[in-house]
Amino acid sequence: MCTWLIYPRGEGSLLGSIGFSVNQHTVQFGYCLAHDGWENGSATEVSRAMVATILANPTIWRIQARCHVDHAMSVRVLEKAGLKLEGTWRWYSVLPNLTEQPQDLLLYARIRNH
Repeated sequence: MCTWLIYPRGEGSLLGSIGFSVNQHTVQFGYCLAHDGWENGSATEVSRAMVATILANPTIWRIQARCHVDHAMSVRVLEKAGLKLEGTWRWYSVLPNLTEQPQDLLLYARIRNH
């Protein structure tokens, strides 16, 4: 598992973090931003950089990320980073900041070109 903190260019407060974990030839990544980091391109910029850097590694064939089915901003970030929707995982994970019941998540992924 690897995690980096996200700060705005120049000076400013911590915006959030982005990280990944590796399982053989697949990388799972995710990010979390404070409200100050929303809608300013930060998530898209760091996600694009993460995807490009990881897929440049010849031992990695797949990068994937999940997001809540109702989080349109995260969907857009993942699409801008070049990931494609693969499906919906029903009642997959409890997200304590939303509810105590399992939530549906969308799975996005990108495969490295051969």
